[in-house]
Amino acid sequence: MKRDEDYLRELLTEFESSSDFIVLSSLTLGASLEEKKRYYHIELLCDAGLMLPVGETSYRLTSQGHDFLEAVRSESRWSKIKHRAGSVTLPILYDVSVALLKEEVRNRLGGEW
Repeated sequence: MKRDEDYLRELLTEFESSSDFIVLSSLTLGASLEEKKRYYHIELLCDAGLMLPVGETSYRLTSQGHDFLEAVRSESRWSKIKHRAGSVTLPILYDVSVALLKEEVRNRLGGEW
């Protein structure tokens, strides 16, 4: 299954907007393709340190996950990130996202940092 960066972003947004901080996900026999995709991408978020398993079938966002989401929340920023970074690893995507956010903050502060 191919990693889908847009889907990872959607999952993080969904998890953050939930009224509970615990996300439940498990892979059962006969799981649909969508269930498999969701589970796989949650595992990828864990691999990247953006989510953390807190039980056998439960997960939570990490502080780094919240930071990454903040860096990619804006649709226009997300488009810039994907355009600038292209197809890269998730850690590089994280670094590019944070760098672009820092650049925007620096510009808002008049270049002073």
